[in-house]
Amino acid sequence: LIAVALVAGALWAWSRDRVVLTGVMVGLGTAAKLYPLFLLGGLLIICLRQRRWRDLLVTIAAAAGSWVLANAPAYLTGREQWEVFWTFNAERTADLGSVWMLVDQAADVGFSAHTINLWSWILFGVWCAVVFVLGMTAGRKVRPEQAVPRLAQLGYLVVVGFLLVNKVYSPQYVLWLLPLAVLARPRWR
Repeated sequence: LIAVALVAGALWAWSRDRVVLTGVMVGLGTAAKLYPLFLLGGLLIICLRQRRWRDLLVTIAAAAGSWVLANAPAYLTGREQWEVFWTFNAERTADLGSVWMLVDQAADVGFSAHTINLWSWILFGVWCAVVFVLGMTAGRKVRPEQAVPRLAQLGYLVVVGFLLVNKVYSPQYVLWLLPLAVLARPRWR
């Protein structure tokens, strides 16, 4: 829930043109869970379309800085314990509820952790490329000056792609999508 709250805060901060606060929220959210990092993909699209290079760089710098500051105490006092999350995720195989486990059970493939890691990142990269193309071309023929997708819309698409190709599924992922899904809708009555 900490990461979800920080994502909601990042969306709010971006809507108020507070780029440093947006970056801090993304960085702190990423320190809690990886998925807030994916908002930077949406920010890349928005900033490219609106030629807001400085805002993009400041947001990325604030995100990186706050992530480093949040992780530094744990890293400096117990690097091996800090690395457990990364090594555990790199070495684990498909988990319950993931597409990879369904395919593995249906076809009795026996995917290795390396194979799943490689293909999940390749598929996620392809998904992100499709979101990038959609985000860069959305609404160009209608009203180009007002047709830039919102951060929640782009973030929602990127996070959904990650969840679909990820080797792990958890019920908490629904919570990850909640603020993005609610704010992705243009007008709620």
